[in-house]
Amino acid sequence: MDNVDLTAEVRRSLGNLEAVCRAAGMSLDRGLRMGVFTTRLEAFAEISAAYAEHFEGRPVPARTTIGVAALRRCRWAPWWRSTPSSRWPDWH
Repeated sequence: MDNVDLTAEVRRSLGNLEAVCRAAGMSLDRGLRMGVFTTRLEAFAEISAAYAEHFEGRPVPARTTIGVAALRRCRWAPWWRSTPSSRWPDWH
């Protein structure tokens, strides 16, 4: 995954968050804080530039960036969408 275009990943992630906020009648402009988990902390400048680009001319939420050894893939997403909200996903 080291060859991943981080700028594109940040843009896509923030675009997805914007879409979720819009669906709830909100906007990231009302966000106060965001958490960023990355396996590529050495590329912080690239991540930060894409973040700043996304919020250009708008209020920027505070951000915490955390370097991690690995990020777990979300295997339960299809199950989650088809299950009543009263059930929790299987994390194993």
